[in-house]
Amino acid sequence: MQTVLTIPISKGIVEVIISDMFFKPELDKDDEEMDLITKTNTLKLFHQQDDGSYVAKVSNAILYNLTLQHTSVGLSFR
Repeated sequence: MQTVLTIPISKGIVEVIISDMFFKPELDKDDEEMDLITKTNTLKLFHQQDDGSYVAKVSNAILYNLTLQHTSVGLSFR
C-alpha cells in the first residue's frame, strides 16, 4: 500500500507565485487571456483549507522522493 503525502503550502505561494507570477496572463489578438485551461488545471492540484492555507496531496510518495533525490544532485528531466 502506498503512502499519500500531504504537503502544506502557504496561501501566498499558491495565489501569488504560482497563480499570478507563473501564469502571467497573456492577451491574444481578441484581448482574451490565453492558457486559462492550463492555469485552472494546475490550481486543481492545491486544495484550500478552512484557514486559507493550501495542501497538495502526493499519491505516490516513493516516486516523489526519488524525484527530489535526483533533482537535488543536479539531474534534470531533459
